[in-house]
Amino acid sequence: MGRLCALRWDTFFAASMAAIGDRDLAYANSLEMLREETPAGFVPNYARAGGWKSFDRSEAPVGAIVVLDLYEKYRERWFVEDAFAPLLKWNRWWASIAI
Repeated sequence: MGRLCALRWDTFFAASMAAIGDRDLAYANSLEMLREETPAGFVPNYARAGGWKSFDRSEAPVGAIVVLDLYEKYRERWFVEDAFAPLLKWNRWWASIAI
């Protein structure tokens, strides 16, 4: 136990695939990834049990695209509301390092 490592980029894409047959799994994948955000405001490249995560890198913020796709499919506002703040911080962080 405790050896699973979730790769954020891949897990957002897995949420898109899960949405084909399992709304709850798609939502859980997306929201759990966002709950791993770092104090700097980005979703880390990887995270695993015990608080291990990358504090020095992230992938492109594809989470917003996935959340939008899931919202367009299921139209549940609470999901977007839960995801909005961490997605906004992640996208702002990304813009701040791109300058």
